[in-house]
Amino acid sequence: MASGLDVVDLRQDRLSQEHCLILKVLEDINVQHFNVNLDLITSLRYMRERGILTEIQRKWLRRKLRSIDHEEKIIFWRTFLFYLFRIRTNREAILNVLVEQGFSSLADEIKDGFIRYAMNFDLYPGADIPNADYVLKMYMHWKKKIDDGTCREDQLGDLSNRVREKMLQPNINDRDCQKYADQFVVLTRLRSQLCADPDSALKLIENMKLSVPTRVNTYFAEMVYHGRNIIKSLAEGDIGQAKIYSNEVEEMCLRCKHVCVRTMFHHRIVSVYRKVYAANPSEHIFKEIESHCRSGLNVVNSLTTSEATDFFELFFLLNITETMLGINVDFTISRQLHERDKCFGKAFVYLDNIERKHVKNMTPRCCMKYNISKARLHEFDDKEVAVEYIEEAIKLAQNGLIFPDRIANIERYRRSIGS
Repeated sequence: MASGLDVVDLRQDRLSQEHCLILKVLEDINVQHFNVNLDLITSLRYMRERGILTEIQRKWLRRKLRSIDHEEKIIFWRTFLFYLFRIRTNREAILNVLVEQGFSSLADEIKDGFIRYAMNFDLYPGADIPNADYVLKMYMHWKKKIDDGTCREDQLGDLSNRVREKMLQPNINDRDCQKYADQFVVLTRLRSQLCADPDSALKLIENMKLSVPTRVNTYFAEMVYHGRNIIKSLAEGDIGQAKIYSNEVEEMCLRCKHVCVRTMFHHRIVSVYRKVYAANPSEHIFKEIESHCRSGLNVVNSLTTSEATDFFELFFLLNITETMLGINVDFTISRQLHERDKCFGKAFVYLDNIERKHVKNMTPRCCMKYNISKARLHEFDDKEVAVEYIEEAIKLAQNGLIFPDRIANIERYRRSIGS
């Protein structure tokens, strides 16, 4: 009986336009991503249970893969994925299975490939951020000052107003105008993250869009402005529409040459979704946070400096850890966890990565978040140790790192554990 999965010369197969797209995407991916080592029996049964494979296809694959050596396996998995995407119209389901099986980098490469080939880049000659590295440097500089408590929200607002005035000087040259415009957008983006409510954030972003002169490259401003739709949709409780807008902004990022633009995108989306998750701890939002943290971790190693890599890697590790442990952005604790044992197991691995690579160089704010995560991890096996970590976090928080109501939430968590 034919399985429909026979390995063929794909170039000689008669393909529709859609099939050509699938082939191009897979051919463009580096072969190292297809170096797939897995437990065949477990993984193929998992795909069968998820509806990706029929029982006949699962058995055929098990027989076929058992006899293929390392190099042939790479070729085979590329061919196999081609047929999966050809047979199954639900690409997201296939990508989710790859992620769940531990192949997140391959899933991200495939997803990005589909987006790139679906877009006509020739129609968007200005779709890039020419000063992307400078934008990233500015973003990190001020984010660190916010995190270590040396720059308050009011100071950030004053600085933003001064930069705006310089940007709008009548006799300023184009180069300086671009520099101040980029600074202004960065500061607006950071200020919007500190807003207590969505309306205030939306107002800041809309004022930014009106202020940036059209004489400069405005692509970064357009991305931040388009992102306001995500905030608005989430505030209205429309998760589906927020995901559509998020995908649109991600497409804008993929038009840019600099990978740092995608890193900042995932950074922002994680921050937005975590605020929503604190009020609406649904499994869907949980998965969105996990997905964007994972994608962020996959791209950070492509950044141009070790400082940038460490900064964003720590952010994604801390945020995915907090989410797994049910620690909200306001430091309230969610008691309704999705698969607690599995999540705590993942959090343990993420915290181990933080301890090995980042603890010595963390800002006070990151240290505070790290200590709360350690407390949560020990809460169920050693309450005394958990309390010690919380008390260390409270000491750090009282140095002006967070709002007073959030300190109260940490103290409330301390009391809930006892001594």
